[in-house]
Amino acid sequence: MRLVLAALVLTSLTGCLNTRFGNLFTPREREKDTGPLPAVPAKTALVEYLNANSDRVTGMRVENMTVSVSQGFRPPISLDAKMLVEKPRNVLFQADFLSKTMFSVGSNQNEFWFWNSQDRSPKQYYCSYQDFQEGRFPAELPVSFQPEWLLEVMGLGNYGSPERYTLESDNRHIRLVEKTRTPQGRPIRKIIVLNRREVQIPSPQVVAFLLVDDSTNKELVSVKVTETQLAAVDASRAAILPKRMEIHMHQDNVKLALHFGSIKLNPEANPGLFVRRPLPGVESVDLGKLGGPAVQQTQSQR
Repeated sequence: MRLVLAALVLTSLTGCLNTRFGNLFTPREREKDTGPLPAVPAKTALVEYLNANSDRVTGMRVENMTVSVSQGFRPPISLDAKMLVEKPRNVLFQADFLSKTMFSVGSNQNEFWFWNSQDRSPKQYYCSYQDFQEGRFPAELPVSFQPEWLLEVMGLGNYGSPERYTLESDNRHIRLVEKTRTPQGRPIRKIIVLNRREVQIPSPQVVAFLLVDDSTNKELVSVKVTETQLAAVDASRAAILPKRMEIHMHQDNVKLALHFGSIKLNPEANPGLFVRRPLPGVESVDLGKLGGPAVQQTQSQR
């Protein structure tokens, strides 16, 4: 099931956060990658920068996407994928191998669902967002599946106010750090890592997203943006989106390499597409009913 959710994470990692800093730096500070370090922008400016880019995009469609999946020392498997996303929670994702669907993922305002043809006994799993947010969710599922974090990584979320973050920096990077908890009550840190110097496409300005266990300081999930591309919003505006990304789910040693083809922003989509439909001959399983006593106990302690 962890590998299935690794696929689910794929749907969320199409980021719109890699817009250049623009006027956050003075012209002199932007001139070179060497020499005196530029001043670190204020938290307010950084969060406004993220929110402004998010506001340009209401959705996206990717028809020609490649996903390479590997675990441990196993050789990677390359899959062809396509994706449709609309704010705030509408998602469709499908990955194929030799024209055969391997797994699919969906989400709407009320619930999310996924199916993996390679399971020993394939089932369509689903869960309401209310059950998920209230912790009625199997504890063995990876901490990486958090709708709010996934939306932020997509570049389609609301990054809130600067007060929710602390600011850290060194000679290379700036980090916006937020302390929070998983639905099961586990304390974690969500970290957005940005280049301290302004860079040009195809280099990413926002270079990584991290989920870190707050008690052990170990990375649970790391997302690295390695290459970006420009996508038109309309005749006068554009957004910088990922072209290549790498995802590492450390607990299971699962690595995902994503290569995005052409991206169409803000497409019109039939709302009826984002509806879970039972699959012929496939059992549907409500994850909200599989949380068990441990999850309920965690809820009562919180």
